[in-house]
This record gives sequence, C-alpha cells and structure tokens, in this order.
Amino acid sequence: MFDVARTDRRNGNAALVIFLINLFVAGLIIIKGSGSSAFFWTALAVIASALPYLFAFFKRKIIFYEPIYLFLSGTIFTYIAYLLFSSKALELDQEALAYVMTACTFGAVAFTIGYKLNFGNFLAKILPIKNYMVDEKILGKICLKLYGLWLIFTILPFLPLGGLLDSMKSLFQNLMMFVVLGGVMIDIYLYAIASKADIGRYKYLLRSFLLACVYFVQCFLSGFSGAMASVFGVTIIAYIKGKNTLPSIPKIIAIIVTLVVFLGYIVPYTKIFREAHWQGENIGDSLEYANDEFITLSQDDKIEVSLTRFSDPLFMGLKCHGLRKQNVNISRYSGFLSFLARFVPRFIWKDKPVSFNGNQVGRELGVIQEDDFTTSISLPLLSNFILNGGLWGVILGMLGVGTILRLYWEWLIIRTGGNFLAFVVYFIILFSWIFGGDEIGSLVVANVGFLGYLYIFLGFAISKEAHMQHK
Repeated sequence: MFDVARTDRRNGNAALVIFLINLFVAGLIIIKGSGSSAFFWTALAVIASALPYLFAFFKRKIIFYEPIYLFLSGTIFTYIAYLLFSSKALELDQEALAYVMTACTFGAVAFTIGYKLNFGNFLAKILPIKNYMVDEKILGKICLKLYGLWLIFTILPFLPLGGLLDSMKSLFQNLMMFVVLGGVMIDIYLYAIASKADIGRYKYLLRSFLLACVYFVQCFLSGFSGAMASVFGVTIIAYIKGKNTLPSIPKIIAIIVTLVVFLGYIVPYTKIFREAHWQGENIGDSLEYANDEFITLSQDDKIEVSLTRFSDPLFMGLKCHGLRKQNVNISRYSGFLSFLARFVPRFIWKDKPVSFNGNQVGRELGVIQEDDFTTSISLPLLSNFILNGGLWGVILGMLGVGTILRLYWEWLIIRTGGNFLAFVVYFIILFSWIFGGDEIGSLVVANVGFLGYLYIFLGFAISKEAHMQHK
C-alpha cells in the first residue's frame, strides 16, 4: 500500500538536504569572493531563494514542482552559475554585481511573500479548465494525438501555403513546442506510474526517447541550446510527478553526468554551429566548421561558453544597472493599441503594430552593434525591473510575479486535482517564466495568448467523451 506519511517524511527530509546544499553553495561563494560585498550578496540571494525548502522541512511536506521551488531555484541558477564556476567571475564590475545580487536577494523574498499571500485565488476559481483536463485512462491516446500533431506542424513549413504560414509562425512554434514536450511528459509519466511487472511500460520510455531525440536534433539545427535543455527538464519533472518523490541516488548521478556532458560539450558545439549556420552556411559546412573550431577550445573555454549562454540574465542585469545610472529606460509598448495587438494573431490582423522590436531596442541600449540588424535581445524579469524601477521596481515586480505564478498553480494544479494534462500545460508555462528571458508584461501577454489558443486547440484534439467532470 502507498504510504503517504512515509513519502511526506522522505520529501521533507529531502527539502532539508536541499536547503543545506544551498547553504554549502553560499559558503563556497563567500570563500571565492574573498571578502567581496558582491559575493556576500550573492550568498544571501542563494539563501533567500532556498528558504522555502526550510519551511517545507518543518511542514514535513514538499511538492518539488511547485513554482515557489522551481522558479526560485531555476532563476537563481542563472545568476550564480557563472559566479560559482567561472574563473573570470572576479573580473566583473563588483559594484554593479553587488547591486544586481542585492536585487536578487530582495526579489527572492518579495516573490515568496507575493506567492504566499495568494492574491489571485479568486480568479483561479473562475478561469476555464475543461479543455485542460482528461481522464488518465486515455492519456496514452492523447499522447499519440500530440505526436501526430507534431508531425503535421513539422510538415507544414514545406507546404505551399503562401503567406498564411508566415502570419501564424509564432503560434505554430508555440503549439509545436507544446505537443512535443507534452507528449514526452505524458510518456515519461505513464512509464513512472506503471508497475514494474508491466512489460508494456517500456514502450512509453522508448517512444518518448525517440521523439525527444528528434526534437533535440530540431533544436540543434535551429541553434537553440536552451530549447534542447527543455527536453531534459520535462523528462525529470514528469518522472518526479509520476513517482511523487525524488529520483534514487543512481538516477540523480545519471542526471548530473548528463548535465555535465550537455554543458561541457553540446552547448558550446551548438553555439559554434549556429555561428556558421545563421550566417547562411548549409548544414554540412556548418558542421564541418563546428568540428574544426570545437577541437581548438580548451575544456575551460567550453565551460565558459556554456556558463555565459545560461547566464544571460546576470549579464543583462549588470548592463541594465549601468544604463539606469545613465538615466536610460525603455517602454515595451508604444501605446495601448500596441499592447492589445499582442493578443491578436497576425493572420487575423495582418498590419498590426509591432509592440516590441528586440533588435531596435538592443541597438538603442547599446547591447548590440549599431550595424547589426539581425540580432534581437530580451529583457529578463529582474533586468527590466532594475532598468525601469531600481530596487523598488524589483520588489514590487517580484511581488507581482509571485502572485501570477501562484494563480497558475491554484488554477491548473489545485483546481484540477492534479490532472496530468493540466500539469503539462502548467509546467510549460512555468518553464517560460524560468528560462523565457523576457519581462513581465511580455510574459503575461504571451501566456494569455498561448493559454487561449491552446484551450481552443485542445478542445478539437480531445473528444467530448474524454473530458472529466468539472465544476
């Protein structure tokens, strides 16, 4: 029989271990900083982001995929990874670094308060959920539908559809990401909950592995190592959800080894490949270029490339601090009409106003070269708060972020009773907040559009008989 009390105790003890690991990391950061106030604030940021684990230990219960854990842990990783592992970390502007890490500390506390206050509870109770729910008994069939839709989205770009596809490109990309990652998550979940005596459970593992590999290759050819990392993320989270506990020690070691290989080899190789491929070289020549350049890099250089890639929020925070000192700020929207345009797909409103030009803003802020008309930038959450509001902007902004993510949790997880399809929707939305690299207004707009289109989309993908009873 499933022992709930025993599982809660194990998870509670795991929460304490994670908190102690964070304390250890904070100590390493202080030692590395050699008395630097910037590294002291970095250590405080680590501890502040880990406090929910300590609270969970005393409650003897934790749900590892809840936003208060995943969001804080994922966000703080992007700010401390470079400082902890890079040999060049001490060369950064220490005054700017101290400011950014102070903002991280206050932001983590503000997020926790906003999350715990649960201001969005009323809205979570009235938002629609029907199309996000499906009986677990037919999850396997839903998974096959998602894979079929992925195949359709893969073929669509090669069909002579004129300008229709271009006008719906963003929508197709978002839905394509959902159907692939959603399918993989369902398969891993079905594998995790199946009994060991069920030989058929390995078909879920094999199917998810094959589709994940194909998606991985697609992401590589597009040059997006962050999207490649999402494959690992959804696999781990779906497994934890199915088992309702952390993986065993051997599985954790396997995850760490995979992470090291990914950061040490795949990310730098992908970056080199992208440099050539995005300049117009064909795949073969780009691979040849990547092979030649990759072998010239030392192992330290490879790690440096990976750390820099996943530490964009840190570097943008430092840049935005400098811009704020110069009294530079930026508005994401030129007007209310520009804001509303984000909710309407371009195939409906062909000439809608552009709400944000990442390339133009990047040039205006001096982040990219004046003659670079192809590269775009994003303004991660804390960076935008720092640029436009300083520490008070961070505190108020992160209170809002905590409120929004608690709303998603109450709506898609608590209200649906933990329905797995709703969990898939929730996690992909949460992933966009952790690693999406954008400011709060754009994330909210993107979420509303995605959730709305997805709700309609799932209404067609799932038969009426598959809908669970809901209130």
